[in-house]
Amino acid sequence: TLEYKGTNASSYNTYELQTNEDESNYSDLIQLTDVLNNTPIEDLQCELEKIFNVNNFLKIYAIDIATGHWDNYGANQNNYYLYHNQFTGQFEFLSYDCDNVLGIDWLGIDWTERNIYNWNFDDRPLVERLFQIDEYKDRFSYYMDQLINTVLLPENINPHIDSIKELITPAAIADEYKGYDWGYTNDDFLNGFDTDDIDGHTPYGIKNFIEQRNDNTISQIELNDIDPIIQSLQQIPPLPQLSDTVLFLLHLEDDGEIYQAQVDIYFDYDGGPPDIFYFNDEGLLGDEIADDNIYTFLLPSSFYTYTSPMLYWIVFSDDSGNTTVYPNCYLTNPVYLTIGYTPPGIVINELIAKNDSIITDAGGEYEDYIELYNKSDSTIYLGDKYLSDDFSNPSKWKLPEINLQPDNYILLWADNDTDQGDDHCDFKLSSSGEELGLFAGVSDYFSVIDTITFGGQSANISLGRLPNGTGNFTFLPVPSPGMNNGHVLPEDTVINFAFYILGNPYTNTSSLLLQLTKLSEIKIDIYSISGQHMESVENKILDTGNYFYTVNTMKFGKGIYFVRLETNGEISAYKFVVL
Repeated sequence: TLEYKGTNASSYNTYELQTNEDESNYSDLIQLTDVLNNTPIEDLQCELEKIFNVNNFLKIYAIDIATGHWDNYGANQNNYYLYHNQFTGQFEFLSYDCDNVLGIDWLGIDWTERNIYNWNFDDRPLVERLFQIDEYKDRFSYYMDQLINTVLLPENINPHIDSIKELITPAAIADEYKGYDWGYTNDDFLNGFDTDDIDGHTPYGIKNFIEQRNDNTISQIELNDIDPIIQSLQQIPPLPQLSDTVLFLLHLEDDGEIYQAQVDIYFDYDGGPPDIFYFNDEGLLGDEIADDNIYTFLLPSSFYTYTSPMLYWIVFSDDSGNTTVYPNCYLTNPVYLTIGYTPPGIVINELIAKNDSIITDAGGEYEDYIELYNKSDSTIYLGDKYLSDDFSNPSKWKLPEINLQPDNYILLWADNDTDQGDDHCDFKLSSSGEELGLFAGVSDYFSVIDTITFGGQSANISLGRLPNGTGNFTFLPVPSPGMNNGHVLPEDTVINFAFYILGNPYTNTSSLLLQLTKLSEIKIDIYSISGQHMESVENKILDTGNYFYTVNTMKFGKGIYFVRLETNGEISAYKFVVL
C-alpha cells in the first residue's frame, strides 16, 4: 500500500526486490514512503517530485480506472512495479498483469459504476494524498477525460476490438482447454465482446463495459482548467563540452493552447537578471512536426565560455493564463546545465588477460586482473564509478565502496565471480583482445574516465602504463600488480640462473649468456619498448650449464628493446639498445 512502516527494512519484505536483491536494500523505498506519508501536505509537491514521477503515475492510474483494472494498486494493492530511475533519481510507477479488466469481476462490484476518485478499498496514500492536492486531482481528471474522448470512444476502440477478435477466433475455437476451469464454450467466447451476463465473472461484454464506464465517468468527473504539463524534457548532449551546442527537446500537454515556453538561464543567480530564450514548435531541429506540442530550443556554444554550472528553469504559459514552472519549487530544487566533465585522477594502470602463474587471488586462483592507480593528490571514492568490458554498457560493474588514497593501487579480479568478494568483477578479460573502460557514475552520465582497447595477449605478460600512471600502454618487462610499473624484479632474487647481455649497446648482433645452476624451464623473448614481440630466442627445458645465444639485432632497427626471461615461473627483464 506504500504506507510508512518505519526504518526497519524487514517491515517492507512484502515488497519483492527485483534488481537489488543481492544487497536486500530497501532504503530508497523507505525514503519514498516516508516522504509520501509524513511530509506536510503543503510541502508534498516539492518533496515528492524530487523522488517520484508523479505525472507518470497519474496517467497510468487513469488508464487503470478507465479500463476497469481493479487488481491494481488502488483496489487490490497488487500488480505494480516501482523502478528507481538512476538518471532522474525518481521512482517510476509501472502497472502490469492487466487481465482483470474490461468487465471481469470476482468481488461482486460493478466496476462501471465505481467512483473514479474512490477506486481504492482502504488506505492508499499514493492516491489519497495526491488527490488532496488540487493540481494533481485536476490533472488526473484531465487524463480520464482525454481517454474517454479519444482512444476509448466506441467509434475508435470498437474497430480495434473487432480486429483482435478476428485475429484470435481460429485459435480460440481450436483451444481444447478453455472450458476446463469454468466451462466456457465457443459461443461464450464469440458473445463475450458485446453480450452481457455470460456468467457471474463476466457481467459485461467488452464493448458494453467500455461504453458504460465512459458514461459513468462523464457523470462523475470534475473538470477544471489545468496548468501546462511537462511530459518530458531532454537535454542533448546531457553533459556538453565547451564546444557543444545544447538542444533542449520539450514535450508539453495542456487542455488549451500553449501560449509561450521560455527558458531563464542564470550564470550567477545573485548577480542580476537571467538571459531569456524561447522555445518554438515549428517542426525544426528535433521537432519533426509543427504544432505538435514538442518544443525545441538550441543553446549555442558561444553562450557559455567557462565550466561553471548554469542554473535554469523553464516557464510555460497557456491561452487561459495558467503558468507552470519547471522544476516544481525551482528556487529550492533548481536544475543546472553543467558544462564539461573533469575526470578524477584515477587510471587503468595495468591488466593481464591470461594469468597462468603471476599472482593468485585470495582463493588461491590465477585470475585475470585489472590494476587501478590514484595518480592524484586527493583521496578518490570508488563506489560511484564503474568498470566495463563493453563500452555500450558502461555501468556493467560497480567498483567497491572504498576510498583510494593518493599514490595507491587497487587490484581487481576479472573472473566473473562476484561471490568471492567486492574486488571480483562480473566479467572476464579476453586474451584475444577487447575493450576496457573506467566510467563515472550516473550523475555524470557515465562519462569516460579512462579506456583501453587491446589486442591479443600472451600468458603472464601484463599490459601497463609506462611511465607509471601517465604513459601509454605497453607490454611491461615484468608484471607489477599493485606496484609501480617501473619496478623490475632484482636479479639476485632468482638464484637458479645468471643472465648477461654482452657488449650492450649493439649495431648488428647481440650476444646473450645464460648460466643455469639446475634443470630449468626456460623461455626467452625479445620485445620492443612499445610491447611488440620481435623474436623468440628459447623455449625449452634446459639442464645445468652455460648457454650462449647470438641475435641479429640489425633487423630490429634502432631503438630500445627488452629481453624477457622466464625461468621456472620467475620473470625478469633486461634492457638493451640498438644503435
